[in-house]
Amino acid sequence: MTKTPQDTLQSLGYRVTGPRKAILKVLGPLPLSVREISQKLDDSASYINEASIYRSLGLFIRMGVVQEFDFGDGTKRYEKASDHHHHLICDNCGYIEDVRLKDEKDLFQYLGKKTMFRINRHALEFFGLCNQCSQLNEGVK
Repeated sequence: MTKTPQDTLQSLGYRVTGPRKAILKVLGPLPLSVREISQKLDDSASYINEASIYRSLGLFIRMGVVQEFDFGDGTKRYEKASDHHHHLICDNCGYIEDVRLKDEKDLFQYLGKKTMFRINRHALEFFGLCNQCSQLNEGVK
């Protein structure tokens, strides 16, 4: 049986409050900004302000149940921690898609041997145009 974020909260001595449950429920496999999280909270949790969301996200990150991403546009995004993956980000519409790299470990071993650099962590995101925006862009030419 896998541990839920709520189980992790409790095992570390934190309370599973209504706001924390609501925020965890909204978070999914794709990164969301705090504004998007706030907008997705249902009416019963609409009282949760952005400062509370930030505080909860900080706790979740320290616990390892949420990951934070910065795609270089000045907005941090958050998603539930899951299997290691990267993202495809559309520069035009903001569409985000998960992508997993099959031979990633081979790449890091190669880089380590080639550069003598010990890689502890990395962030790898791909930016371009999604299929829909590419088709729209092609139609403009």
